[in-house]
Amino acid sequence: MTRKIVVLSLIILFAIIFVEAQEIDKKISRKEIIKQSRLLMKESIKLIDNNKYDSALIFLDSILSIDKKNPDAHYYKGFIFLEKGDSTTAMTVLSEGISKSPMSTRLKILSSKVLLNQGDYTEAGILLDKILAIKPKECEALYLRGVSLLEANDTVTAIEKFQKALGIAFPKGKK
Repeated sequence: MTRKIVVLSLIILFAIIFVEAQEIDKKISRKEIIKQSRLLMKESIKLIDNNKYDSALIFLDSILSIDKKNPDAHYYKGFIFLEKGDSTTAMTVLSEGISKSPMSTRLKILSSKVLLNQGDYTEAGILLDKILAIKPKECEALYLRGVSLLEANDTVTAIEKFQKALGIAFPKGKK
């Protein structure tokens, strides 16, 4: 009976060690993914800065293949398509990014820029209002909301948004 208990204990011990080893492996793998993702992102940004959009897209697609929720990769990919004049693809990429990273203000702001470029001031305004409900002092969102209101012929409210954005960007008494 004692021998069976020892063997059973060893089996349980090996099982625990195996499970713990798998957890450590997962943590190492996640750290490696993040490390590789950051390296690829740095290279992507360099390529974007040099207007090498097609090469940057390859890097960004690589990032998204290993880290599907990466909001920066979605942002820059959307930015590239917007720069290339393909607002439909830009919006698709940005919408996918927002669905995977719903708290990303950058993705939502760039999406609102795409909507403004498409002349969809109402949808842009709705998206910007959602941002401002969460972050009322988001300067760029305030400015863009002013633009959307100006295009909708609501000059008074647009000026209020512009003034608020300016007040945040350049607070009085601070130099």
